[in-house]
Amino acid sequence: MKNPKITFIVNGNTYSLRATDIESIDGIAKLDRLNLVELLEAIRRQAQLSKVVVQAAVDDLTSGHQTTRSIAGQGDEIAVSAGGNTEADRLSTSQVDDLMARLIMEEKQQTKPGLTRSGIYKFVGCLAIVVIIFILAL
Repeated sequence: MKNPKITFIVNGNTYSLRATDIESIDGIAKLDRLNLVELLEAIRRQAQLSKVVVQAAVDDLTSGHQTTRSIAGQGDEIAVSAGGNTEADRLSTSQVDDLMARLIMEEKQQTKPGLTRSGIYKFVGCLAIVVIIFILAL
């Protein structure tokens, strides 16, 4: 499987490389490389943090409690509240999508199954018995 070629700009310098192209990776300037690594680490922390925030929001919503939690993620402190609506409580688009997908999945697990064929037969049988009893009572 071939790795895709990624083109990016760091500090005004354009780089286009693949993960397997060691020579191109070595050609990145030291300062640009440090900035890129810092950016990628921030992306990784954000992905981990979004999972924690989504899990906390799901836990708060499913438990029914209006609690405030403090989530520590590698030096970052974020307050998550199920009842508030401050700037710190706002979720990013990907976090909202993750949360909605989880909530939909949990809702599907909690819903009762629809009317089955055997359920219809039972209903019709009981209705027939009630009608017969009603006719015989007259």
